[in-house]
Amino acid sequence: MGLDENGDRHFPSLAPDAATFLTSERSPYGIGLDGPSLDHYPELTVHKILAAASLYTTENLACLSRVPAKGATAVILPMKILGASGAPSALSLLYPDARSRGTSSPPCGEPNHHIFNIPK
Repeated sequence: MGLDENGDRHFPSLAPDAATFLTSERSPYGIGLDGPSLDHYPELTVHKILAAASLYTTENLACLSRVPAKGATAVILPMKILGASGAPSALSLLYPDARSRGTSSPPCGEPNHHIFNIPK
């Protein structure tokens, strides 16, 4: 994340057109990315589009290159905060074949990143 001469934050985010496409042409349960926000700061357009479609959203994810294109199940455990519009969450991924993919240890070497092997 970088700052410009005015102190505004700059980072990759999801475009409103992409959010509209995903909600109208696909059927995701949620959207997650490795950046600090779904929207380009200070806009909230993407948040509003995804919230209107009742999608879960997660930000600041790590090691997304280790997630297979198909077959993983995300388990999102948000902290319940009365009256909040968002909350810190724990996220774990369930892989049907984690051991056969050689990923029986945490994908990033971090203690808070977990892989669970699901028996077939």
